[in-house]
Amino acid sequence: MITRGDGYLNGDLRPANADAKSSDIDVPTVAEAYAQNACRMARVQIAKASKRLAASVADGLAGKTDAAAKESEDFLYGHSD
Repeated sequence: MITRGDGYLNGDLRPANADAKSSDIDVPTVAEAYAQNACRMARVQIAKASKRLAASVADGLAGKTDAAAKESEDFLYGHSD
């Protein structure tokens, strides 16, 4: 799970406003560890999405209905309503 602490340094990271045509001095800098963590989180999210896509394609090829596909997804990812 991505948290506020991961994405916004616990609220301390204030992004620059692209519409305000900020200068380089207005753009916040972050530590190297922040960039490494962001890359790691991106890879994790891509892996999760690719698993969901593979399950959807497999369900589609197997001719499963939407209800059956949801049941498969719930089983794979522990979702429940």
